[in-house]
Amino acid sequence: MLYARFERIASTAGDAGEFVVRYSMTKAGAHLLPMTPGFGEVANIGPTRIHGPLDSGAWLSSIDPQTGLPNPQDGVLIEVKNRRLVISPIHKEIHQILHKAALLQTTYPDRDFVSVLICRSVHPRSYWMARDLGFLIHATRREYVYLPKDMDLRLFNQVPAGLALTDLTLVDPESPPRIIEFFTTTLPARASKQKERWKIAAPYVLETAGQLRFESSTITHRSSRRRP
Repeated sequence: MLYARFERIASTAGDAGEFVVRYSMTKAGAHLLPMTPGFGEVANIGPTRIHGPLDSGAWLSSIDPQTGLPNPQDGVLIEVKNRRLVISPIHKEIHQILHKAALLQTTYPDRDFVSVLICRSVHPRSYWMARDLGFLIHATRREYVYLPKDMDLRLFNQVPAGLALTDLTLVDPESPPRIIEFFTTTLPARASKQKERWKIAAPYVLETAGQLRFESSTITHRSSRRRP
C-alpha cells in the first residue's frame, strides 16, 4: 500500500524537480540571464534546434579579474533528472545532456558552453567523467515531489516514514526549497576551467553520446561479455 502511494507521489518528481531548479535560478543573482522566460525549456539556441529540449538554460556573466571588463557570456545548458536512480556513466541520462551540449559546441565552436546535470544522486565515477570531459554534476540528495491531488499530508508523511525514504522532499509552490550554493558559488567558480575542457572533448563525444543517449544500462552487460 505504501509503495503504491509512493509511485503516485513519484509521478510528480519530474515537474517538481524542474520547478525547484528554475525557481532557484531566479533567486541566484543577476549573473544568470534566462535563455527563455522563467528559465524554462530551451528548444533551440539561435537557429539550431536541440534534439529534445533542455530542461533549462542560462547565460552566465562574469568579469575578467585582470581587466575589470565583462567576459563574453557562457551558455549554461541544464538537464534535471530528479529520480531515485543513482546516475552512473552507463546510464543514458548522462549521455542525453552530453549529446545536446556537444551538438551546440560543434555548431558554435567560438562560443563557450557549460553543461550541467542536476540529479538526486550520482555515482562517484560520474564525477570523474564530468571532471575529465568538462561538464558539471550537482547531486541534490533530495527527491523533490508535489503532494498529489486527493492525498492529504498525513498520508504523504506515512510514505517516507514507512519506506525509509528520508530524502523525499515535499515542494510547496508558495515557498519552495532552493538550490542556491551551486548557482551562486560552484557554477561561476568552475565554469572557466570546465568550458575549456569541453571545447576539446565535444567533437569526440558527439557521435558516441548520440548513440548512448538512446541506450539502456544493459549496454554494460553486452560490453562485458567475453568474446570467443
